[in-house]
Amino acid sequence: MYTNANAIQKFDKSYSNFFPNLLLNFNFSENWKGHFSYVSRITRPRYQALNPYVIYQDPFTTIEGNPNLVPEKTHAFEIGMMYKKFDFKIGYTYKIDPISGAALRGDTPNSYVLKAINLEEGHVFFSSLSRSFTVKWWNSTNTVSMNLTKQVDYNYSYVFSPVKPQFYFYSNNTFTIQKLFKLQLLAWYLGDRSYGLGTDNSRSTVTLGIEKNFFKEALKINFSANDIFHKFMVSGAYNVGQTQIYYHRTYTSNYFKLIATYNFGNSKTTYKKSEVEQSENTRAR
Repeated sequence: MYTNANAIQKFDKSYSNFFPNLLLNFNFSENWKGHFSYVSRITRPRYQALNPYVIYQDPFTTIEGNPNLVPEKTHAFEIGMMYKKFDFKIGYTYKIDPISGAALRGDTPNSYVLKAINLEEGHVFFSSLSRSFTVKWWNSTNTVSMNLTKQVDYNYSYVFSPVKPQFYFYSNNTFTIQKLFKLQLLAWYLGDRSYGLGTDNSRSTVTLGIEKNFFKEALKINFSANDIFHKFMVSGAYNVGQTQIYYHRTYTSNYFKLIATYNFGNSKTTYKKSEVEQSENTRAR
């Protein structure tokens, strides 16, 4: 960091890293399949998090960037086994300089600074089990997972708390009612988490939908009610220095959505189905 003749501060950082990736697939038999993966990656801080510009949120709270942030580096290992339609995974993720955020004590006892910071390290152990099945009138994808997260830091005087596992349940269902219409039910629940430096409270979502085709499937009408119980929120607590922080953020995730799609002509496009279970497992890690 330096200041030029126009009193403008400039920040210059240079670094080099090597990020290998490895994926091995094993076919033991027609029903048994396995895989092993190692993934390393880097997550760079956003420009807004680096910019030291000060924003006053209220007379006692400011939002400031942190030009001393360094990129977060991740090393993730995963072992998986698939038997027919059962998919089981276990893994471990190690993070160096994980990027987080905190409300830190300012220059006076009643002032606070909201800023992004680097913690020292993070550890995540996880396991998940997924199962998909289809009957004549019911398609369902279900996942249950557990992860144990521990974050470590000694620079900002965090008060350490016990580490407890977090559970996640996911179910996506489509019911076909005598070829007249389809009912859709999606629900997930993410339990409480205690990760060593703080706690996060549970959250959940339930979404209902109905879909109907008209004019020999040329017109498709889909109506859905998202997060009907309005349980998607981010809340928790942590202690840093002499300050105890409680946070609670609620999002406008409860809404109704109506989609109408009309296909002209007889052309049809076939899309390859993706693994819903894999994307949902990521949510819980």
